[in-house]
Amino acid sequence: MIRLILAVILLVQLPLILTAQPAVDFFRLYDNGREEMFYDVFKVNGDGYILCGETGDEFIWQQVWRRWILRGDVRIWLVRIDSEGEIIWSRTYPGLDQMAGAMSIIETDEGNFITVGKTNLNNVDLPYALLVDADGNEIWSNTYGDADGDFRSVIELKDGGFVIAGSRQGNGLAVLINGEGRLLWETVLDPGHDNDKFSAMRETAGGVVLAGYGANGGLWTVKLNFDGDVIWNHIHRPQRTTYTYTYDIVSTRDNGFVISGGVSLEREPHHSVALFKINNEGELMWSEYFLLPGEGFRSASSNGFGMAKLDHDDFVVVGARCLHLPGAVCTDQNGDLRWSETYDFDLNLNLFADDDWSYFQKAIRGPNNEIVSVGTIEWTFGEDNPFTRDAFLTILEPQFLEPQIIEYIPQDTVFTVLVGDTIDFTVRARDAQNDELSYLWVFNQDTLGADTTVTIIFEERGEHLVQCFVTDDEFVVSIRWHVNAVEWYIDMFQPDSSEITIRRGSSIDFTHYVRSIDEREFQYRWEHFGRGGDFEFEGEDSVRFTFDLTGEHLIRAGVLYENELKTVEWDVNVHSIIWWWWPHEFELSVPQDTTMVFEVFPFNEESDSLEYSWFLNDEELDSNNSSIEIPFTEIDEYQITAYANEGIEADTIHWTVDVLERSFTADDVDLANLPTSPVLYPPIPNPFNSSVKISYYLPERTMHSLIVYDLKGRTLNNLVNDKLNPGAYSLIWKAEYLPTGMYFLKMETPDQTEIKKLILVR
Repeated sequence: MIRLILAVILLVQLPLILTAQPAVDFFRLYDNGREEMFYDVFKVNGDGYILCGETGDEFIWQQVWRRWILRGDVRIWLVRIDSEGEIIWSRTYPGLDQMAGAMSIIETDEGNFITVGKTNLNNVDLPYALLVDADGNEIWSNTYGDADGDFRSVIELKDGGFVIAGSRQGNGLAVLINGEGRLLWETVLDPGHDNDKFSAMRETAGGVVLAGYGANGGLWTVKLNFDGDVIWNHIHRPQRTTYTYTYDIVSTRDNGFVISGGVSLEREPHHSVALFKINNEGELMWSEYFLLPGEGFRSASSNGFGMAKLDHDDFVVVGARCLHLPGAVCTDQNGDLRWSETYDFDLNLNLFADDDWSYFQKAIRGPNNEIVSVGTIEWTFGEDNPFTRDAFLTILEPQFLEPQIIEYIPQDTVFTVLVGDTIDFTVRARDAQNDELSYLWVFNQDTLGADTTVTIIFEERGEHLVQCFVTDDEFVVSIRWHVNAVEWYIDMFQPDSSEITIRRGSSIDFTHYVRSIDEREFQYRWEHFGRGGDFEFEGEDSVRFTFDLTGEHLIRAGVLYENELKTVEWDVNVHSIIWWWWPHEFELSVPQDTTMVFEVFPFNEESDSLEYSWFLNDEELDSNNSSIEIPFTEIDEYQITAYANEGIEADTIHWTVDVLERSFTADDVDLANLPTSPVLYPPIPNPFNSSVKISYYLPERTMHSLIVYDLKGRTLNNLVNDKLNPGAYSLIWKAEYLPTGMYFLKMETPDQTEIKKLILVR
């Protein structure tokens, strides 16, 4: 039935309206005082990016290949940055004879970085690989062969080892090395033409697929097995082209591959951005050519280089218009154009001078479907210093093709109602392309309406499913509610948090409220489990319990009617010194080389008699603070213990940390599953004694505010009122001089408002 409904709402397909081009969200130049170029970017596991390229004394124009190259003291340049673009470290590596450059870089499963390119010895370029640790310290470097060549791409195989592709003496070259850089095999392929090379590759079932060019102007695709043997080898000559070049390759859902690059055409304009689709046998399925927008200088020629695969199998090829303006082209999975754009970064560029140039070189998908790209730019300082070339990184705003649900009511998607209850459901959505949206409501298997709001009467007892589908005639998103209609249920309970941390000697009032379709006689049961014994105690729909013993306690409230029992449980942690601890989970799993912060929060932070002890396994650590930072460099299971003493009183917190081997690969970026709307996380601890940690997440750059109110709606603190980049944020709010009670924290963005309760206990 649902498939039929979706078929109906998608029956009439409107002509495709081009998606709005994403704006520049972030741009930064990286200058080490010389001439610089970036060639590749890779998303680092955890946070930030690693960038690679080369830096040298000066550029010269090589007329033979019509390109700018560096000369003089040329070095590999690696830059590691955080998610805000700030430099963590920047290092250069001379290679052999102070001549080296890096074309490709990845993070290894062990958390190191391997970069490949070339180095020069006796005026001969040699294929070169370099492995550095997470801080940029060289582990090993090696050359492969003694003939002219270079490397253009590197991948790490799932079962270990690295395949590196490039060229040697005008032939295609692929090698397999182990983690120490030792050569395991090499394959050299000669299609019978000059200047043949492999530029990109992708691991697939049974081997590695390589994309190359040369071959007398053809598109070259090869599949090797994991022993380096050729499975298939094709040279394609797309229609209307005199020459093709390839730069990047990604896999598709149908086990095929899409290759980015450019073509020279038989007619004007000579150069175009190109996409090629091949199947898993290497056969060419289609080729598409695109021009970047712009006018007023040279011709309409466009160049395509790196490529990123976005959500819905969209492809973005980055490059430049005439090597003057950086630009990008986006297509759907069939090669149909969604948008194309060029970007002027407004850096006093003399964009119409013959010697002026800038371009995007490589692109990857960011965690939130944004486009992260690196490149090189020439910009002017003035007559005395006419130009310099610097490397840059830019982030284009996330591309959202499908409608975005920005509000839905009820906010709880799983809840209980009484038989006969009437509930209003509302959904509000927006579309990135400003297309008109259609709504369709489904109750169980019946369609209800096509408005943004629907009213449902739950007349029958049992489980019900309410769904709302939103479509822009191309994409469909939905939200669903699971509703249980019953004759009676526990509607509310106090405290409304099922996990409570209190100080020894505290008393808590436990209460629950029952809703029913008619007047009924209910029986109430109360139970205690934990330190002090397991026992039952009397009470009606509420009871007060005093916790005189430290430790973990379970309070269970039961409501019984005609052999039907419903319960509510509270986990109560009673301490004498410690109020809260972080991380609050006791069983943790982290990847190798992770550093964690552990912290305990005392009731009386100002006490002069507080003492702390920390243990890693059975070894005492050198710390007498309420927090400690512990690096986990080895794979193992660790026990972390915190002791807090205040006079004769003491509390203990134990954590178990399982340190696992890193398993991050380049494809993991495509699997990121982060929120698509702003999220205000539950504050911790809550209830709190004097300070509380507030965390939230922004999926896109947006204006937002964080405000604390009292029960009368008066503003107490404006914590944040700013426009920030996408990412996770946290801060500490200290409730100084405020009395015990309930407060409210509100996060507001242009499209959404979230409110959390804060409970202050002195």
